[in-house]
Amino acid sequence: MTELDQINKALPMDLFPGSKDWTEGSTLERVLWLLTMYESATEEVKRLESDVTDLLYDIHKGNQ
Repeated sequence: MTELDQINKALPMDLFPGSKDWTEGSTLERVLWLLTMYESATEEVKRLESDVTDLLYDIHKGNQ
């Protein structure tokens, strides 16, 4: 089995059935879609961490 065959097996077309980008994309397009989703999730985590840090700072500042 080639690497491409293994990638295709690991990323089946029905993995994200609600995503037209996923179900209609080529192997490359599915990999790029995953990278985009990862980047977006990473940015969201950073934003949420910042919000929590700001909230904790405000709470701490209010208790002084």
